[in-house]
Amino acid sequence: MKKTKNFFNKKIILAESSPLVSNMLKAEFEKEGYGVQVLKDGNSVLEEIVKETPLCVVLNYDLPVINSCNVCRIIKVGMGLDKLPCIVYSVDKQYKPIYDFSYVDKEIYPSDNEIEEIVNTVNNFLESNSFEINDNSKLPQLPASAYVNKAMEDNILHSYIMEKLFQAGSYTNNFTVFSEKIMDLALDVFSADAIVFIVNVNPIQVLCKGLIPNNEVSDEFIKICTSDFEELREKRENTTYEIQFYENFIENQLSEFSSYKCIPIFGELFCGTIHLASKEKLNFSDKIDSAIQFFSEKVVLFVEQAIYYKKTSKTESRLRKAFSRFVPNEIIDELAVVDTSEVASINDKRKVAILICDIRRFTSISEINQPENVVSFLNDYFTRMVNVIKKHGGTIDKFIGDAIMAVFGAPISYEDNARRAVDAALEMKSLIPSLACESLKFPKNIKLAVGIGIHYGEVIAGSIGCDVKLDYTVIGDTVNIASRLEGLTKLYNADIIISGALKEELGKDLNLLHLDTVKVKGKTVGIEIYRVDNEPLPEKYFDFYTKAVGLYVSGAWNLALSYFEKALQEMPNDNSSKMLIDRCKEFIHNPPINWDGAFTITTK
Repeated sequence: MKKTKNFFNKKIILAESSPLVSNMLKAEFEKEGYGVQVLKDGNSVLEEIVKETPLCVVLNYDLPVINSCNVCRIIKVGMGLDKLPCIVYSVDKQYKPIYDFSYVDKEIYPSDNEIEEIVNTVNNFLESNSFEINDNSKLPQLPASAYVNKAMEDNILHSYIMEKLFQAGSYTNNFTVFSEKIMDLALDVFSADAIVFIVNVNPIQVLCKGLIPNNEVSDEFIKICTSDFEELREKRENTTYEIQFYENFIENQLSEFSSYKCIPIFGELFCGTIHLASKEKLNFSDKIDSAIQFFSEKVVLFVEQAIYYKKTSKTESRLRKAFSRFVPNEIIDELAVVDTSEVASINDKRKVAILICDIRRFTSISEINQPENVVSFLNDYFTRMVNVIKKHGGTIDKFIGDAIMAVFGAPISYEDNARRAVDAALEMKSLIPSLACESLKFPKNIKLAVGIGIHYGEVIAGSIGCDVKLDYTVIGDTVNIASRLEGLTKLYNADIIISGALKEELGKDLNLLHLDTVKVKGKTVGIEIYRVDNEPLPEKYFDFYTKAVGLYVSGAWNLALSYFEKALQEMPNDNSSKMLIDRCKEFIHNPPINWDGAFTITTK
């Protein structure tokens, strides 16, 4: 890559706790002409910057000792090096943390070619932005801890706000409870005497606390609040207000107010406003204003979710009613004769195949689509998938968001429950290209795909519930393992993954590939996992990969590495080969203790 700038200081500090990732990144940065110093934790980064200022710092988000976002905060606030570019990256595709990114200049979440994409993004960022070189010659040579203390003066308050917001966030599906917790937090933190929370839904919700109903001061305050609200919202066709007074505490009731603050809440759309009032003059000082700014930036994440739940509650109710028609007739017949005045005992132990099917990245898809389009698609998707499951003798146990859990072997069992489950999964996979997706928008580089996990084992089947609600379901560890296998489909980039226990129940005419032996989250015993395909995999790839897995399990990682590399040559986009190549390289230099051939998976 040709450089367009001459940096007189080309030193980069790279903070990465994984030796494998840091070595790969260091090599790529050095190819671009940078000098790279690799450090393993946030505190070491700060100590090094005290000695010499680099061109920039590149940090893994999940650093030990001090996390990356706090390192950036300390650099810019505590040290005063506000011009020093701070870049944070993550190679974890499943999780983006909610940290304070306000002091981070660039976030990188690579998609496929992780190392190359990180290096190219850093390079392009540095070349496309003008930076004043930070001179730390006047920086007092103090311990890193001194700069930490300086930067974190208001961090305790911010941490308290975030803690309370997360607590309130657990109630976003209950709008009444959520709203009261948000108002209690604002009253507490900002020393206000009264609060009005106006939420931009239909009808508009005006939620009040610290005010007396039918009171002149309260009425005047609410009038000011709604006026400010109206000035901020764009679409004004909905002018219906519903006013609700929460329980008032006598000592805080507002008889008059001398200070007032309006906090707009903007996300992708205008969510509403929070209005604070105090009896004290100049109550909302500059320091409080800083906390209010932090609060407004963070609260919107939870308010948006609460509004979404509120708007979709009626839709969800209609969907639940629509899905009820998919309950098999056998279960309806069985429940019809159950005495629902008491919960039926669960004592039917049997072996079944559990199939769990989930739409990959559906949250990302649904976030950019209208709810009605998502519902329309799900109706069509569920109908077609359920028809396939029922065709092969399966029972729909439940829907979990966009996921389907099906049982083969209860309440009706066949001699070939395992094979029926696999045949259903293969047909479900083959239906994906024919699903009507014209009404949906998809994020860049994302297309419709499913992941299916199947496990075979013992469960307890029966009716669970109470006198007003009774469901036929299955419970047991087999269900948990099936869920873990579905999660592994994303990691191994395989549409269908089955367990060794299920494989033992199948015939020999299926296209199976032994992917790996793993200990899924919460388990200490390894499980063989197999990929299932409609069509045979390339013969050379299959042979190379199969030999590689055998050598890998036996601990011959050097030999296994060569065969995995050959397999990757045959299928260049195979994520399983890439992952096991990295694992072999790591094990060659850092052999695992008490290796039993099973790799421990720490994520669900």
